[in-house]
Amino acid sequence: DTDLRKKAKAEPVQRIRVYWDSSLSRRDDLLDEEIALVKEVATRTTSPNIDIVSFSAAAPVTSSVATPDAAAEILKAIIYRGGTSFHGLDDINLPDADLCMLFSDGVPTIQTDSDFQPACRLMIVTSTREANNLRLGMMARTSRGQLLTLDKSNRQKIAEQLLKPAVAVVAARSDDGRKLPFRTLSAPDGSWLVVGKA
Repeated sequence: DTDLRKKAKAEPVQRIRVYWDSSLSRRDDLLDEEIALVKEVATRTTSPNIDIVSFSAAAPVTSSVATPDAAAEILKAIIYRGGTSFHGLDDINLPDADLCMLFSDGVPTIQTDSDFQPACRLMIVTSTREANNLRLGMMARTSRGQLLTLDKSNRQKIAEQLLKPAVAVVAARSDDGRKLPFRTLSAPDGSWLVVGKA
């Protein structure tokens, strides 16, 4: 356990992945606050690489930038339309990320049974009262992440929570690369406990 805690504290965040729900229902969310949060988190890291994955009912669109300002400009330019679908997000080929953030209301309207299990600890941020907290909470727990609610007064606190070191099992694969089903269970800080079919 001690080694795991030291490892979590020693590794800086060098690559950030932002999953950004660009569906029509998101237009009323606190988008300016969300964009400011992404910029603040990226600013607090050392030389970050930032991958932005914009998704709705259409195929996901990815962009990679190297500065917080560039990430903010991409997010500000997003056009919100269509329904929400998590379909295809697992198939995106991107380098491993140290921090994954999902910004969504968690209300899929198309391909609602699509599975989304990114190979990273998923921190989910929502800024609307209409969010499906049950679904989002389950998605966060599956990856040992957290569901965080952003408002106009807690951006710095949320940024600190997003960058808090943690150890988590986020994926299990067979020798030939197939994803294996597993579930994480509660464990002391710095430890991990998973169960799966033998």
